[in-house]
Amino acid sequence: MIYSQYTDFFGEIGGAPVGLLVNSITGAVDLIAGTIYRAWAQHSAPETFSESVRSRFLQRGHFYTGTAVLEQQFLASVSAALHEKAVAEATNAFWIIPTYRCNLRCAYCFQDHALHEGGTPATRDMTSADAIDLVDLLDQYGGIGRRPERPRYITLFGGEPLMRSVGETVRTLVDRARKKGYKISAVTNGVELEHFADVLGPDLIRWVQITLDGVQRSHEKRRSSCGAPSFEAIVRGIDLALSQGVKVSLRTNVDRKLLDELAGMDEWVKARGWTAFKNFRWYTSGVEVHNNPSLKKVAATTADLVSNWSGLRTIAARPPYVGKHAATLRKLRQRGISERIETSACGAHTGMMFFDPLGDVYACAEQAGQVEFAVGNWRNHTLGPSALPWASRHVGASPICSRCSNAFFCGGGCANAAMQNGGDFFGPRCNGIKDAIDFASRDFARNLLSDAVIARELEAHGSFSVNDDSIVLSSESVDIFVARASCAPL
Repeated sequence: MIYSQYTDFFGEIGGAPVGLLVNSITGAVDLIAGTIYRAWAQHSAPETFSESVRSRFLQRGHFYTGTAVLEQQFLASVSAALHEKAVAEATNAFWIIPTYRCNLRCAYCFQDHALHEGGTPATRDMTSADAIDLVDLLDQYGGIGRRPERPRYITLFGGEPLMRSVGETVRTLVDRARKKGYKISAVTNGVELEHFADVLGPDLIRWVQITLDGVQRSHEKRRSSCGAPSFEAIVRGIDLALSQGVKVSLRTNVDRKLLDELAGMDEWVKARGWTAFKNFRWYTSGVEVHNNPSLKKVAATTADLVSNWSGLRTIAARPPYVGKHAATLRKLRQRGISERIETSACGAHTGMMFFDPLGDVYACAEQAGQVEFAVGNWRNHTLGPSALPWASRHVGASPICSRCSNAFFCGGGCANAAMQNGGDFFGPRCNGIKDAIDFASRDFARNLLSDAVIARELEAHGSFSVNDDSIVLSSESVDIFVARASCAPL
């Protein structure tokens, strides 16, 4: 019997000798204290625990009867079966690039600014006729187990998709997609959003992601509109979208210089009244280096963002992964692991596709516009063999990820970033997720311990199962779960 390599241990919760155990395969979440806590913290041999505790932890998945190699093989088989199921059941999600041109020149952008300039045959815009042809063609694309009864999604991407120069194309596309039942979103810089008021709304473009990098002075330094100010226009666009019932996801790309300004931006966002809207969400993301090596000096890591946010706590914008893992823990408590397993971190591995004006199809947003990475051509109705590895990447296929305790909570990270950093498509891209998981897990445990009933039970018995056995996957129920996944109807 061994300690499961997939159980995370978070000790000294609130400075007290109390710990939280979370197993990412079974979904078991347990609090431990007293002699059980001390034995676990010292990594005492499983045989030193009482028979009842050993039996209990074996049932919950915190102990394992085989070897570490066998347990890793077990995770890999679970991951492969569940990933096959995820690919088969993937909801159709298509990203359409009306133009590669852009009216901003952000230093940290992952796209080459030569694309944003436009004006060459290689950077042509999509026409209204193209938009009609493409939307009609999308019926032929999607996961192998397409579900006609499920919603289908189109997201406008760029470049900058909501520029007046492609307004006619966008309006044609939205009209065609809406009539076919698509739910439509856009990733936009928001500079010209006011000019698209007629296609903003719950039944039109229903969700937008917009970026503000700090309050006005800081933002203008980072996201200028080809030398002209952009802040006020973006703010007016956000006001408009919120007032028309559009879901707004505000993103702030944070470098180290901006960390200290987040509290001030938080005050500004709240004063603007945005946080009063139920259709408003705000999150932060660390600046990635991409095409500008000079940014290495100022890039903020996920650990930086988590540390900064934990000192503020009242700020509306959570750092990456923290909110997501907090939600995962809540759902583990209420409904168990079955719907929370993430075999991959990105829709690129379950059928997401990007369609550009030239006809090229890409699996990855950050590769769009780089023809050598195209996986097909929608004008020629083709998908090439380079599309297959994207559908094959999951944590069980990675020798490193399949040994990680966070495998099913992380999904292995970004494949493109993994290739850029180490050249291995199946390699990990952790990007600070362990820091976020640690923070969210400790916060979750502290909230549990504030419940007097839980605290008394823990003190009396030395352990407390946060979720019921009926929603935790034992080794037997995992086998059934995997078999069911492998036989998912297509």
